[in-house]
Amino acid sequence: MIGCPMIMVYGAPGTQKTSTVFKAFPRAYWITTSADELAVIYDVRVNPDNRMPYEWRCLSEDRPIQQVTDHIRSVQSQIRSVNNPNAPYTALVIDNLTALASREAISVANEGVPDAYGKQQRALDDRVQRLVSFLEQVNATGTVICCIAHEQSPQPTDKKGPLPGGPMFPGKVLVKTVPVPFSIVVRLAVVSEGFDDDTVVLQCKPSTEYAGQKDRYGTAPAVQSPPDLGVIVKGAMARVRTVREAQSSKKV
Repeated sequence: MIGCPMIMVYGAPGTQKTSTVFKAFPRAYWITTSADELAVIYDVRVNPDNRMPYEWRCLSEDRPIQQVTDHIRSVQSQIRSVNNPNAPYTALVIDNLTALASREAISVANEGVPDAYGKQQRALDDRVQRLVSFLEQVNATGTVICCIAHEQSPQPTDKKGPLPGGPMFPGKVLVKTVPVPFSIVVRLAVVSEGFDDDTVVLQCKPSTEYAGQKDRYGTAPAVQSPPDLGVIVKGAMARVRTVREAQSSKKV
């Protein structure tokens, strides 16, 4: 069954990831990983209505993923879902998932997990995947989730051939596994071809170099300029409503 959007937005530094997500979700509940993550919203061009989202910062290197999971559980009733449509916050945003995974890697090392035979990396992979599985459960209640990530460039080759670029995570496994449950994965990129100057665009379809983009709702364009994540989210939600209405009519 097609469900509520679970979104990942990734891109290189300077591609307007935070501002793009903020414009789509100005009333979201934000979990951030740096003291100045939301500094961009004080720009009147990004936030002309001067809307201030709620921000909870996770700056710790001591099991940060567990801290984030526990915090989400404690505030979940304040974020909209099917059973709580009037909650004050319209979505849950994590900015950013790359930094959170990197801090968890430090935590794993500090806990004394042996580094031999890849044990630290496997422990990290397991913790990040458990977080993603938890976010899936929250999303299944009808809560829109959006995670921001940095970009990993394509790698020349490994034993199985070239590795396409995608969201950046420590190791070689997470870049492939983390995006899997997300229903929308988009890349913000600076391009010049077809434009007068270098322009930031939102790429919604996979390419040879960056293969992770997808849209399970089938409503997003291949390339969007200027970026407007809100339009893509509205298209996805319209598709969800259409499917639900069709399923309800069959039951009658």
